[in-house]
Amino acid sequence: GAGFSADSGLATYENMPEKYRELCNPLRLVDNRSEFQLFWSRFAQEYREAVPHKGYKILEQWCGGGKLPNLCRRKDGDLPESSPWWIYS
Repeated sequence: GAGFSADSGLATYENMPEKYRELCNPLRLVDNRSEFQLFWSRFAQEYREAVPHKGYKILEQWCGGGKLPNLCRRKDGDLPESSPWWIYS
């Protein structure tokens, strides 16, 4: 959730620049393509460069130990169908 992002140094919805809300609209790709692409390119780069905090490692260990079976990927790489939680995260 947002707490994990914030703890990893990433912006959350509440502290995003004003342009974020505007550029969430895919129509900006049509009427302002260069700004849209530049913004989302920078946004993706921030996520690639972020260092996950220790909470991610804890969840990974829990998944590996079977403590969170409905939140973890199956061995074939797919997410369990019984877990709509993944849709929103």
